[in-house]
Amino acid sequence: MATPLFPKLDFTKVGDQRRGGKQAVSINGNLGRLVIYQEAYRIFEKQSGRAPVKFVQLLKHADYPHVFWIKACDSAKDPAARGIHVTGETRVISAKKLIREIGKEKSPTEQFYADWDPVNEALYVDLNHPLP
Repeated sequence: MATPLFPKLDFTKVGDQRRGGKQAVSINGNLGRLVIYQEAYRIFEKQSGRAPVKFVQLLKHADYPHVFWIKACDSAKDPAARGIHVTGETRVISAKKLIREIGKEKSPTEQFYADWDPVNEALYVDLNHPLP
């Protein structure tokens, strides 16, 4: 039997922990994408009553320039509907126009707090509350 190159090692697992359990949405200006993290998506699905959420509308309001909303909708036929793409435990939305309108198109990827807005029945993202 050959001598092993390495002794039995206690490895440190290298993985992407950024998404696990965060109640957040990240904005990637370079790619023009929003990523809904696992905990925020769980809240979104539960509160919207549309599991799984396949299509959304991205919404803004002039009185709240620091907030945008992600609202579940029925199909791609709804006005301004965007499809949600599944990537592991996160959901990705193409959102170049929204990202340009909120002034984040040249920004590095940032994460922002997201929660449910029961009045407007949508997930809201508060740009005044970035996460580390």
